Amino acid sequence: MVGVKGLSWSTIRTFDLGGDKFLPRIKKVLRTEPAIGTAGHTVLLKEVELFKVQLRAILRASVQGKLRIMFPMISGIEEIRTPSGFFPEVKDELLAEGEPVGKDIEIGVMIEVPSR
Repeated sequence: MVGVKGLSWSTIRTFDLGGDKFLPRIKKVLRTEPAIGTAGHTVLLKEVELFKVQLRAILRASVQGKLRIMFPMISGIEEIRTPSGFFPEVKDELLAEGEPVGKDIEIGVMIEVPSR
């Protein structure tokens, strides 16, 4: 994250995969689900290790400045609990490995409900 120092906040949106956005490795997961309801956190929770890798990268970058993490495609409070639950686990792993992690990291969501 070049140039983050000096900015008041930077927001990083976690992967929003599904629909028309794919990674070759997880295309099979996406094909087995209907288009609506298989995006954002839903896909990442089927690929937990990929999600944790992204959280690790975000947390490592957080030492460069004030940082917020945004989970996309959230339609209710129950969809916030699981992805945000990985945050302390990944943070503790990094700290145990001696990796510095920024302070005051905020977690937020983008509310998006598909219409039918």
